[in-house]
Amino acid sequence: MRMMPLIILFCFLLGACQNDTHLQRVLDEADRMVMTDPDSAVTMLGQLDVSAATASQKAHHALLLTKARHKVHIIETDDSLIRIASDYYRGSGDSLETQSLFYLGIVLGNKGDYSHSLVSLMEAEDCATSDGDGFYLGMASREQAQIYSNLLEYDRAVKYFNKAIESLTEFIVRYMQPGSGYIFLSLWSTHVRLTKRTILSRFLPRTV
Repeated sequence: MRMMPLIILFCFLLGACQNDTHLQRVLDEADRMVMTDPDSAVTMLGQLDVSAATASQKAHHALLLTKARHKVHIIETDDSLIRIASDYYRGSGDSLETQSLFYLGIVLGNKGDYSHSLVSLMEAEDCATSDGDGFYLGMASREQAQIYSNLLEYDRAVKYFNKAIESLTEFIVRYMQPGSGYIFLSLWSTHVRLTKRTILSRFLPRTV
């Protein structure tokens, strides 16, 4: 009879371990799908019950779901989900901290809270610099440029667009295949050049 409580406890722990392992497998699979099939990742993550998950898994889930929604152009304005990730990863000094701060900045920008969005994006920029992450360094600069453009601060917008293209150029040349990299770089350079012309045209006198 004395063994019964131990057996029950063992079965409970075994079941919890199996559930935990299954949840982690789903999160890992969703992580792989975010870039290639974000629609499926949104569906998978949205149906996932993380109420009994570990703090680490909840943070990972929050980051992945926010990231996947952004990839399918869902305009997220509620920052409660991504804050689960940013609060957990803050101070970790790795890419997950960078990403969580980056997406927090995007969500805050979506809701029009530009001042706090810029703070979060600058923090993401600092983390990316420390981590040597040229991609998120460039992306954080791009988002800051867009916010400054929205605020009609065009000099700062141009400054951050230049930082974005510089960081992304280095990232592309270092990590992508030369052919696709240079095509992407050409498109990005054209986008930045046209954006700069649009911004600068606002300062030029209009001809009748």
